[in-house]
Amino acid sequence: MAPLCVNACAVLLLCVLSMCQATLIRQFMPDASAKKAFCLDGTDAGYYLYRNTTSSKWIIHLQDGDFCSSAVDCAQRATTHMGSSRDWACALPDATTSGEQDAPAPVSSDSRRNPNFRYWNRVFLPYCSGDLWIGQNYNASGNLSFSGHFIITAVIDDLLTNKGMNMATDVILGGSSAGGIGVMLHLDDAALSIKSATNAARRAEAFVGGYVDGWTRFYPTLAETKIPAQATPSTSPFIANLVSLATLLYQAYLPASCTNIYSRTVAPFYGTQCADPRWGARTISNAALLVLAARWDTYNIFLAFGNNAYACATNNMTLDAEESTFIQAFGDYSYNIAQNITMLPVTTAANGVSFFLTNCYTHSFLSVEDQCSSVNGTSAYSTLVSFVSGGRAKRRVLALSPTPTPATSLRCNADCGSRQCGWGTNTPYPAPRNCTMQGVGFEAHRFGMLCGNNTRRNLAVSNTFNKESIKYVVVNATARNAVCMDDTPYAYYVARNPATTNWIIFLRGGGFCDSFADCIKRSTTDLGTSKNYACTLPAREVGKSGVEALPQPINADPAVNPKYHNWNRVYMRYCSGDTFLGRRTKAQGNLFGVSTAGHYSVVAAIEDMLDYHGLDQSTAVVFSGSSAGCIGAITQLDLVNTMINARTGNTTKVIGAGDGGWFRGFPLESEFNRIGNPLLINDTYGSAFIHGIAMLFGNVFNAYHHPGCQFARNALNPALGGHDCLDAQNTFPFLKAPAILLTARWDTYDLYLKLGGSQYTCASGSDYLNPNQRTYVGAYGRESMLATDKFRSRTSAIFMPTCYKHTSFGIGKNAVDGPVTYGPPCGELDGLRPYDAMRAFVDGAINNEANLDSYTRIAEAPADSLGISCRAGCGAKQCAWSTNINGMPNCSAYRGSSFSAYGAAEGTYACTSPSLTATTGPTMSTTMSGGSGASRQMAPAALGILLAACLCFLLLI
Repeated sequence: MAPLCVNACAVLLLCVLSMCQATLIRQFMPDASAKKAFCLDGTDAGYYLYRNTTSSKWIIHLQDGDFCSSAVDCAQRATTHMGSSRDWACALPDATTSGEQDAPAPVSSDSRRNPNFRYWNRVFLPYCSGDLWIGQNYNASGNLSFSGHFIITAVIDDLLTNKGMNMATDVILGGSSAGGIGVMLHLDDAALSIKSATNAARRAEAFVGGYVDGWTRFYPTLAETKIPAQATPSTSPFIANLVSLATLLYQAYLPASCTNIYSRTVAPFYGTQCADPRWGARTISNAALLVLAARWDTYNIFLAFGNNAYACATNNMTLDAEESTFIQAFGDYSYNIAQNITMLPVTTAANGVSFFLTNCYTHSFLSVEDQCSSVNGTSAYSTLVSFVSGGRAKRRVLALSPTPTPATSLRCNADCGSRQCGWGTNTPYPAPRNCTMQGVGFEAHRFGMLCGNNTRRNLAVSNTFNKESIKYVVVNATARNAVCMDDTPYAYYVARNPATTNWIIFLRGGGFCDSFADCIKRSTTDLGTSKNYACTLPAREVGKSGVEALPQPINADPAVNPKYHNWNRVYMRYCSGDTFLGRRTKAQGNLFGVSTAGHYSVVAAIEDMLDYHGLDQSTAVVFSGSSAGCIGAITQLDLVNTMINARTGNTTKVIGAGDGGWFRGFPLESEFNRIGNPLLINDTYGSAFIHGIAMLFGNVFNAYHHPGCQFARNALNPALGGHDCLDAQNTFPFLKAPAILLTARWDTYDLYLKLGGSQYTCASGSDYLNPNQRTYVGAYGRESMLATDKFRSRTSAIFMPTCYKHTSFGIGKNAVDGPVTYGPPCGELDGLRPYDAMRAFVDGAINNEANLDSYTRIAEAPADSLGISCRAGCGAKQCAWSTNINGMPNCSAYRGSSFSAYGAAEGTYACTSPSLTATTGPTMSTTMSGGSGASRQMAPAALGILLAACLCFLLLI
């Protein structure tokens, strides 16, 4: 049965791999400052973690990235992501895409690069201390911190104390280049810490091993080898300078296992030689060590040749005699040292040194793919796998390539990486050469650039199914004017599922600001700044007080969001205060002293999704939003449609869905009921309130509007400048993309504005509206009914129950512990809630149905609208407007908003709807529709089998 189970799991695994999240997520250490775990610029260091609670195996990788050696160099480095954590991404990419470099292979989320360790607990430590991971000088001159040692110890402690590594059976600590030096000096102590903290039941079986990827030798320079008195490591002035840097500036950490053999007080190395495996391998007694190295280490040679691109003679493709001699001696030295190290005695089954040395011209193997990194057909990654998975007494690896002859025929290739490719062969290099090794172009080595690619954007392009929504900051946000009100860069959240080409993008609601003081105050909150945005949002509703849950159409819970939970889901946060339409930054002279640049943010975010997240492969996109987000989505729907289809070749169906964003162009209740020259309810042009809104969106926000609508409305009334396109009934007739509006006949927020901002001005001590209020509310409902024709066409529809509410999908926070309830009863028509109506319309649009107006639903008005009452005991007098009786309404909590605190705490109440009469049309099924593409839903039994397969796989490895 066992082989059958394994085979069955292997087959079923292929169906579920894309459903198992494996992305490395950024972790913050609350006690980082107390533990002196600082980056160069003093920001707190951190790490990235993929946690798999079903595995007891852990692998930790320290990033590479050179070192800084002067005050100017270190100060400049402190302004980059190699010296500061300020701009670190919230997640690391899952695959190398379009020149992007993800995490090194052993901790990568990409199953192609990392098939063996992908479902281990994987930890990636970004390098931001500039000190080869050995510094203890956290308060250096110039306000710089060299705290590499403290970062390593703080992270290991956090993993053991808070992340479950104390239950580990296997822990592998590795690093590339500078990270390898950190491993050399910390592996022995780390092994002791891990074993002492490991659960007692597992301690006897716990194994700790390490790997060094990229051997940085203590070796003299080319110039020094010409001077006998300087030609050895112990007499090299170059090495002496490095020792001074490590001991004086970094105040290097040296473990006791090292200093017991090589004293801190003995020249010329003062104990620092433990960083080189030639000496350091002798000091490690508590863990096994694997060294992955090239015979000709590019970075070593780069330093030895004086940083001049290896001194190839001008216009001469071959090395000169001195260079050839140096290279020959360097290779022989490397080979002999490797042989000597692997002959060291093994004192226990858990320690010993293994070596992988290839005839290759490179620096490290695991950060990017390198075709020359093999010995007898075995790659560096495969060697690491053998080292890790071997039996306790079989962790010895000896893979040394023989010396090529004659070495004098080595060449440097001018076609790739400034003559820095092609040294690992004894024959003229064939063309073309795939130069993809790390260590090419060392003038930019610290940024991990690839040969032929001089740019690297710090993006996390996900290639696995992420239920959590991960934050992404718009690339070059400031230059593209994609900023929040306080000029912080715009950020959005993506939950990526590469198994489907269907997307849903949702714009958050949150009102708008309308005065200098209001906008300034708003710019200090999450509705005006991105500085406090979390790295991730929960995959589903969280039953905790005050925790924000994702809106229903982008929630990952299939019980809440059966249609779209496994689509690619995007949450567009709202921080511009302008309904996502503004085009005026503070630098451009915004009258309110803030930036209202919502339109720029939408455009930039969509462009980034097309460039980096796979939106350019989409076949269906729902562009949606609630409240202010509804206005932004509907207004920019055709623009987004054009942007996406320009990249996909007109193969993507883009569909709009607006929720609760119909702000009617009606005058205020005071203007409607004023004495002398009262306005009609639909008198847009005579309303001072409407003219004030037009001034706000025109003079302050410089708002974008649908071009067709703005042209037509401006022709009707130039005084409003087309800004009455904020009224959805004016925009919908001009839409080319299909769209549906979900709205209540009485919109609570719109009425809040129209009735003067009070709680609907019910008379003190009275449960009933006064006569003027009843008249206005009745007229409001009748005009809403009459305007529905403007939303209906062969490509558009409206769903409007007789209800008193604002949104159906809007966001909010739980008032008490427990789940948020979506879809209040008063939002139903024909037993359908707004979500069902949206789902049916979207399916119809995807299937290219000829008449989408068939999905329109409009409820009849109550018989006696003048009998509408407000009741103080329910929702602060905000219930019972959708009923014509004065009985006790059923005030069931729903996710709406208490508009006296709109945009902050939310928790209104909805009242039960009276019996509703729907307009004619085909009945919409309430069963879940699969739509098109690869995201059709699975039966519960099938889903259970797949989840079992995933668990089976994890247990097998």
